[in-house]
Amino acid sequence: MAADMKKLISVCIPTFGRSVYLQAAVKSVLEQDHRPLEILVGDDSPNEENDTFVASLPRDEGLTVRYLPNPVRLGQADNVNRLLKSSRGDWVVILHDDDYLLRGALGRLFDAVQRYPDAIAAFGLQAVVDQDGNFDWKASAASNRDFGRTAELAGPQTSRLASAVSGQFPNNAFLLRGEIARHVLYDSYGEVKDACDYDFGIRVALSPAVGSFVLVDDYVSTYRVWGAQISKDSSTGIAALRILKALQPRTPEETEAIRRAIARHVPIAVSEHARVHQRLASLKLLFSSSYWESPKLAQALYHIMLIASPGMVRSLKSRLRS
Repeated sequence: MAADMKKLISVCIPTFGRSVYLQAAVKSVLEQDHRPLEILVGDDSPNEENDTFVASLPRDEGLTVRYLPNPVRLGQADNVNRLLKSSRGDWVVILHDDDYLLRGALGRLFDAVQRYPDAIAAFGLQAVVDQDGNFDWKASAASNRDFGRTAELAGPQTSRLASAVSGQFPNNAFLLRGEIARHVLYDSYGEVKDACDYDFGIRVALSPAVGSFVLVDDYVSTYRVWGAQISKDSSTGIAALRILKALQPRTPEETEAIRRAIARHVPIAVSEHARVHQRLASLKLLFSSSYWESPKLAQALYHIMLIASPGMVRSLKSRLRS
């Protein structure tokens, strides 16, 4: 056990133009009790404020902090990949700059992989917070339940692929074996668009590495919900559907997980197609069986209006907000 406690964890934080949130993310890692620990900040918007902040951080025993400014903007995928390739940890954590770890998170995740020696990744519950960091525990419970992060499912998962496609494997703040992270890496934006986190989890699940995903029934990180989180031009749903439809399930559990994941992403893709006036693509999805697995009349009416006139819907939303 003592030897295991000497395993290095690398926390990789990609950032772009969010200095205030970045500082909160880094400080949350500094407050972790696990050592040895290295923090790598990949800055796609290098500036004096971030440079000064990182330079001012304490370097206590067992802690390394490295600032990696990108002279030319790399984009999310290549920024993350630069961090992963630069990491030296036996275990790696990717932490988005607008989220942060809760106290003791790394210790709880590391305890899980010690308890289950064949584990290749461990992850826990996410707490939903607003732009100012206020916790919404009702939304947190609903989100974790929707993504299969519940007490009865805690421990090793029976299917890594089912865990990944269902979203149980989270978008960040997971503890992953370093050699796997550095081998899989993120796909380029051109390949997976805004679904790069989702795609990464699926490809980790499909990697040849032997071992399981482990769910920890405890809150380990936040998920910040705010206006600039996803651009209006996002194509997350469209990209996710393309990824899901290319998968080849091997068990009934995986087949069912993929079916449910497709049903989850179809309404998102309908909106995304409609916003860029791809009406035929929207209509095909609207009338698909996957869309109507959980029929919601209000949602269907909204999508019909959006397909007919995206501008009218935007105008109506603007009036309602004013």
